[in-house]
Amino acid sequence: MVFAGLLNRRLSAAISAAGQPAIGVSAADARCFAAEPLVHNEVSGGLGFVGYLTGVNTELLASLWRAGLVPVAPCLGIGADNEFYNVNADHMAAACAEYLSADQLIYLTDVAGVLNGEEVLSAVTCEEIERLVQSRIVSGGMVLKLEAAKRAIEGGVAAVHVVGGTSPDALLCAASSRKNSDSGAPSRTPGTRILREPVSAARAALSAA
Repeated sequence: MVFAGLLNRRLSAAISAAGQPAIGVSAADARCFAAEPLVHNEVSGGLGFVGYLTGVNTELLASLWRAGLVPVAPCLGIGADNEFYNVNADHMAAACAEYLSADQLIYLTDVAGVLNGEEVLSAVTCEEIERLVQSRIVSGGMVLKLEAAKRAIEGGVAAVHVVGGTSPDALLCAASSRKNSDSGAPSRTPGTRILREPVSAARAALSAA
C-alpha cells in the first residue's frame, strides 16, 4: 500500500507537476511486472514475499510512451499465485532495462557515485566490480547497485550510470553522457559510468574498426 498506493502516486504527481505527464503503474495493472518468490537456502519463498522479476508487459509500457506518458513503477511484482512480491529496486531497474532493451540505465542515489574513500570513480568496468566488493572499497547498498549494473550491461543495456540524485541537473548530465559512453571517451559528467570493458580496450577496438 505504501509503495504502490502512496509513494507511487506522489511521485507521479510530482513529475506531472514539473511538466512531464506521468502515470503510476503497478504489477497489478495488466500484470505489468511478473515475479517469482526468491529462493533462499534452496527453498523457494524462503524469505516470504520477496521475489525477483521474471517478466515485463512491454506492450503496455510502449503504449504509455507513445501517448507521451512516463510510467512510474514501484518495486513490486505479481506471482502466478496472484500474490505481490517485493523486488529489490536496483535489480528490478536492471531487469526492466534488460526486458525493454533500454539504451541507458541511470541509478539516482544519495551519494555522488561509486566512491573510493572521498574520491568519486569516474568509471568502473564489470570485471572490477568483484575486486571493489572483496576489498570493501564499496559496501552496503552500492554492492547491490553494481551487481545490478553488471547484469544490465551483460543483458545488452548499452550504458549504465550511477549518479547522485541530490546534485542539480545530475540526471540530465548523465543522460547526455551517452554519446561519450558510446565512443569510450573519458566521462566529464557527475557520477560513475559502468563499462563492459576498460576505456583503453574500447578505444583500441574503435581504432581497429
